[in-house]
Amino acid sequence: MEKLKKILIDESIILITFGKPFNKDEKKSKLKISPITIKDSLMYQVAYIVNNQSFQENIKEKALTKYVTNQLHSCFKNSNIFTTNHDYQVFVNKSEKVSIIKNNPTKKMPDKLVHNKKKKYLIDKEDRPDFLIKLGIMDNNYIVIPKSYAKFRQINRFVEIINDEIEIFNDKIRVVDFCCGKGYMTLATWFYLKHLKKKQVDIIGMDLKGDMIDYLKTLSYKDMNFYEQDITTYNHGPIDLAIALHACDVATDISIIQAIKHKAKVILMVPCCQHELFTQITYEPLEPLLKHGILKDKMTELLTNTLRGLALEAMGYQVKMVEFTSLEHTMKNIMIKAVYTGKKNKDALKQYKEIERDFNVNCYINKLFTIDNKSSD
Repeated sequence: MEKLKKILIDESIILITFGKPFNKDEKKSKLKISPITIKDSLMYQVAYIVNNQSFQENIKEKALTKYVTNQLHSCFKNSNIFTTNHDYQVFVNKSEKVSIIKNNPTKKMPDKLVHNKKKKYLIDKEDRPDFLIKLGIMDNNYIVIPKSYAKFRQINRFVEIINDEIEIFNDKIRVVDFCCGKGYMTLATWFYLKHLKKKQVDIIGMDLKGDMIDYLKTLSYKDMNFYEQDITTYNHGPIDLAIALHACDVATDISIIQAIKHKAKVILMVPCCQHELFTQITYEPLEPLLKHGILKDKMTELLTNTLRGLALEAMGYQVKMVEFTSLEHTMKNIMIKAVYTGKKNKDALKQYKEIERDFNVNCYINKLFTIDNKSSD
């Protein structure tokens, strides 16, 4: 069954059908499974007949593998699995040995997989976003591959947040992605600003993973440069929009400091793996909470982001904590959104220092105030 499980996990399913049941007494027949989207989440619709009556149920994406293997174990002799890459014939004998025959694909992914009212996305198939094809999120017909639907939704949520502040920027915008990784948000930002908003752009992506940087360089898009470079050494000039998604631990703080140092108008950060304060934090009234590692970890995350928000306010930014993606897709769903106003907030600085004192912590973002003091001397 391991080969079958790999097919169900790795490939984009178009349709699964089942053949004859093992037993004549089996009531369920004509079982079919097909992908649908419900409230922007990929699910699978199961349709079958019992006693000449049709029934339907929806199962989550992560439940598909178990459902299919259970049906082949207990009910059906064979199955046909149609994916975007191949067709598979699956046979199960009486001793439950599985045989699989692979053929060329015969079906295409349906244009519409939507079970509810279709949402209008800022980047959609009508815009012909070829970068999404290169990134494996859409097929060659600009149809979202079901397994990539969460990433497609995440990309659009990201550009929606940028769109909310689009009036702040001039016609020429320099964007710096301090931890670009595979470049999903870097490329989405470039496409949205250049092709949909008709802005002049200078996109810079930075990361320490040389293989990722080498790959992104092969995409050959204009107005875009990628550097295998430590973000502490950023030296590419003033910044209009600074982004960093899932930068681990203090990398988020470093990105914020560099963004402020280079006068970023808008900062969008989605922190990740916030361990810095975990070994520092002590606060007697909260000892019942802090003695549990899993709760202490959540408290550390909240405390770290609170200090980051206050530090940004102290430096003249209006700050919002924004839900980036739903918890169904990732736990890393809090975005720090900061828009420069030029009005430094002394009360925020006071609150920052009080929190650090009360919880006995020294957050990396503290270095921001050292830089500020030097610049004001």
